[in-house]
Amino acid sequence: MSESVTPNRRARREAAEREAAAHPEGTRTARRRAVSPEQLRPRGQTLVALVLVAILVVGAFLADNVIGTRAVGAGAAGTVPSGAWYCPHGGGEDWESTVFVSNPGEEPVQVRARRIGPDRSPGSTRVTVPAGGSVELAAAAPDRGSATVVEYFGGHVAAGWVARTGENDIGLTAEPCLPQAGPEWILGDGTTEDQEETWIVVMNPFPGDAVFTLTVLQEDDPPGGLSEWNDFVLKGGRSVAFRLNDFAEGDRVLGARIQASLGRIAASTLGVSKNRGVRSAVGWVGDPPDAAYLPGAGDDGTSFVTIVTPESRGTNFSASIFGPKGSQLVGGPGETSQRGDSAGRLQVDTPTPSTIWIRRGRDRPGFLATRRTLGTSQDLGATTGAAEAGPAWIVFPSVGESPQRPALVITNPGTGDAELTLTTMPAQGEPITKQITVRPGASVLAPEGLLADDPRAPVLVSAQSGGVVVATASYSQGREGVASYAVSAGAPIDPTWITEAG
Repeated sequence: MSESVTPNRRARREAAEREAAAHPEGTRTARRRAVSPEQLRPRGQTLVALVLVAILVVGAFLADNVIGTRAVGAGAAGTVPSGAWYCPHGGGEDWESTVFVSNPGEEPVQVRARRIGPDRSPGSTRVTVPAGGSVELAAAAPDRGSATVVEYFGGHVAAGWVARTGENDIGLTAEPCLPQAGPEWILGDGTTEDQEETWIVVMNPFPGDAVFTLTVLQEDDPPGGLSEWNDFVLKGGRSVAFRLNDFAEGDRVLGARIQASLGRIAASTLGVSKNRGVRSAVGWVGDPPDAAYLPGAGDDGTSFVTIVTPESRGTNFSASIFGPKGSQLVGGPGETSQRGDSAGRLQVDTPTPSTIWIRRGRDRPGFLATRRTLGTSQDLGATTGAAEAGPAWIVFPSVGESPQRPALVITNPGTGDAELTLTTMPAQGEPITKQITVRPGASVLAPEGLLADDPRAPVLVSAQSGGVVVATASYSQGREGVASYAVSAGAPIDPTWITEAG
């Protein structure tokens, strides 16, 4: 299998004509209809069908209880915690990727990392993550569809990635890994204008095949989106990248919706620009959220927010900024509307540091928002941010090679002061701890001394009061460490992971 998938335009037209004739109610409904497990089941005698049903039931039980992923913080009392993080980081020729794994508990945790790619990739790496520390795992990334699975046993960890490009690309990407797989995904931050490429990286970390349909959501024409990859079969333990330019060239904004009729997957976007570097934004699993907190810092002062509305009913939303001087509305009072099954773009002038807060109108459908910013070195960064503030986070680095200029932005969207403890989780050496208070509605940078000794150390952020949103937005490499710019939101964690440790 090649590293990417492109649609066959002639076949697409012929299929559309056949669908139009077979479905007089319109091809849009036909295109959005994914294959069901019943359609995949072979026809035969009743006894055979009953046996197959039993196999499917048992398989579903095993997927959810043996080889599947538990939700973050899940697990019955008295059981040994385990789970997985999914990292659809993508890659390319001569790319170098690093997956950071951090353990906030008081006991070491066993971890196994597996490479997932377009072809079967045997072998894995096993390491022990020390209590309160981190490990850095080299992750092979030779293809646009490269991905990594991090499984943990006997404790709790979190994971995130940094991917550095090879000679044919510039810049680096960074995002937290995903704590769960699922059958439905929403993705944003797509564009195919100005020599930009957008790829959708989809990984199937489980033994069984996954069958899904990927629908491209556009800004204007055609309305309602189109399914360009119908009933695509992704073998177990494989990943793949879909190039949206082969379907929609010259679009300033694109989104995507993935619906699986069989199996569970994880997905992200990978943006590649000849002039403005690379970036990644993880997708959202399940129903679209009601709000988005999109942190950033160190950019050129302009952000583009992609809004993806995956449901047929449109939505309304309003936007605010939490900056160094407090909160303010974007564009004055009122709400902005966007039709359903579409992707739109909002341009926002932002101070630094800042967090853009997008929230849906009352009784309106949810949406997915991503923030794209341009660094002063003309390298783009992007993040999906968080759907809500939280009391505990692990923030992974967003720097490459030296020189390194790390920054950690913290936003308090609440109405009272947020009292925080920031503790580094280095792979080597002693941790550094800082105390900080963030006033209501403000965004601040962490104290400079926090990452002075180790710019690549993940940071544990724990709130004694209030809830916050966190991210790293950093420069590294090149002359004076400003060649590459990347943004990575923090990974929210269950605070009991920390309280259990002490």
